[in-house]
Amino acid sequence: MGFQMSKADASLFVSLVQGEVTYVLVYVDGIVITGQSTTAIDQVVHALRVSFSLKDLGELYYFLGVKVQRSNDGIMLSQKKFILKMLAKSGLSKATPTITHMLAVRVVAFAYADWGGCVDDRRSMSGQYVLVGGNLVSWSTNK
Repeated sequence: MGFQMSKADASLFVSLVQGEVTYVLVYVDGIVITGQSTTAIDQVVHALRVSFSLKDLGELYYFLGVKVQRSNDGIMLSQKKFILKMLAKSGLSKATPTITHMLAVRVVAFAYADWGGCVDDRRSMSGQYVLVGGNLVSWSTNK
């Protein structure tokens, strides 16, 4: 079907056909298909139905704990239900919220590569991490 696995996420597949992008996100037994063209999306669904038993749940409203709401202004993603569940589980659902001001947050990104550094297979090791306000928020390594 011409999809390539995303370098950012192994469960995201991207197809670019005749200038139109189509995305397929796969997680266990759930699949989200979206893109610029309803025709392209329908073609992907049809191709998958040839090999797999699919149940089309229609428009996306909830996936992996994320609520999806559409409006004229765009799409809003919310994890309110998940957050309320976690607050209740931790005994903090009656806690008093407070405003925290963030005057200046410094974002630092760092990448590293040791081109051909592994003496066994001469493959490179690379990595990156992102700090926000001195706190690690993202990291990855690849060989």
